[in-house]
Amino acid sequence: MSWRDILKDAKTTSRTSGSFDFEEEEIPEQDEKDCKKELKKIFERAKNAKGKYGDVEIFIRSYDIFDPIGSMPEEFICKVLESFKNVTKDNYVTIPYNNFEADVFKDTGSYWADSGGEHGETMETTISIDKDDKEIFHIIVQYEMRRFEKDGPTPYPIKLYEALDKDSEKHKEYVAACKEVFGEYY
Repeated sequence: MSWRDILKDAKTTSRTSGSFDFEEEEIPEQDEKDCKKELKKIFERAKNAKGKYGDVEIFIRSYDIFDPIGSMPEEFICKVLESFKNVTKDNYVTIPYNNFEADVFKDTGSYWADSGGEHGETMETTISIDKDDKEIFHIIVQYEMRRFEKDGPTPYPIKLYEALDKDSEKHKEYVAACKEVFGEYY
């Protein structure tokens, strides 16, 4: 039999050499989430929701407008999203990771003051990320609960919003904004 006859009558056979130990090998899961993609979705939803909820303010900031997630490590972002999902209402969690640090909280009262002496309180839900102690990314959904006049011996509330009542329309708007922006993580 010539080599041409061998090629014409070739039969395909295959053999597997080696072994596959299912106990030791890691098989990637099909439904494993891409955390960077998830955080980008939250960022985009926040951009699209700005101005949609009356007095509820939505702040977003990223120091890279072309890639808001930038060089943040996937493992870090996954920890941030998992911590945010699990943080309880009116609670605060800090997630350190190498030269990154994130702060996440939900429905937390926050006190603010400006250089003109006015101050007040807000209710907010936040994901904020720093790199080398500089803020590089944040998403905040908040509404003002009360505002005080300039500093004095006893601050007098000049505007007390209905938002202190959890059944108020303002609070419902705030919750709707949080659900739209943060989705399944809120």
